[in-house]
Amino acid sequence: MAIILPQDHPAYSRLHSQNVAVRPEAANSDPQAQDKTVRLGFVNLMPREYLEETVDLLLGRLARASRDIRPVFISPEGKADKGMSWAEARAHGVDCLLITGYAASNLRFEELDFWPELQTIINDAEKQNLPLLAVCAGAMAVAYQSYGIAKEQAPHKLLGNYEYKTQNGERYYLATSRNNTLNRGQLLAAAKQRGLDILLETDDTPQPEPGIIADQRRGWLLALAHLEYAYTTCDSYPDFEGRDLHILDYQYWRDHNTASPKYDPALAARVLPPVNLELTAAQVKAREDYADRLLSGWVNRAYECRPQSRYSYGGARKASVPCRSVFQP
Repeated sequence: MAIILPQDHPAYSRLHSQNVAVRPEAANSDPQAQDKTVRLGFVNLMPREYLEETVDLLLGRLARASRDIRPVFISPEGKADKGMSWAEARAHGVDCLLITGYAASNLRFEELDFWPELQTIINDAEKQNLPLLAVCAGAMAVAYQSYGIAKEQAPHKLLGNYEYKTQNGERYYLATSRNNTLNRGQLLAAAKQRGLDILLETDDTPQPEPGIIADQRRGWLLALAHLEYAYTTCDSYPDFEGRDLHILDYQYWRDHNTASPKYDPALAARVLPPVNLELTAAQVKAREDYADRLLSGWVNRAYECRPQSRYSYGGARKASVPCRSVFQP
């Protein structure tokens, strides 16, 4: 379907130039049309230099879902993005939440300046049965806050298109880029005791790594793999203009760029060349189709579970909507 934005919003022109399905808010302003959209609370935790890229990648992917999406941009206090506070967003009304990753993944959660506010957002999503999609470090924050699963530093940065397997044995090469892993014992305990589903897992890493974790009961997806990364190249990455790079390739060269004022030799030593950088057309299509089916199911779940009074934060949600099939694309 499409992303619904004010035509003067900076993301509108960017998405339009990338051939993403985006429509101006005025064209979808009648009450019946508004009622068919999904209000997505977009919690952007990324630093200033990655704000726009994060918005474009995630909304570009979600634009391919089966419902129109109206983003409500939310910024914890002190973040560079000038969105609403969580209190304002609650009053505005949201149907579901997206929590991005963040750059300071080496810090303990309690050391993050936005951690208290993020805890409130996660806790409120749990109390109000808000469907939630959390990405990368954001997914680890949710795993820790809601399920008590600690993060640990991986032996090296997990970077590349890893081969993940579903519970049914299907295989998909999904982009992965993170320095940390989840405590394996705590994850398996939460899967057994709390009903978490590990939808995708890879053995291409020092220990088995989850790609997608679902809480079917809540309608939550924890995406440790990057469903939003497209298999395309770009020649305008900062410091590498003119070089045609995949996003994973760029991240490798960025971390090894000794001319950068942010160069960290200790970090660079942990960043190996991305694995499986070159994929076949069939592998790319399979992963794109999987991501589209999975996220369309999540968006549909958010639409079906909206409160009777959708603009009332405390409205009763349709928690009884069957969801077992939502995350089995």
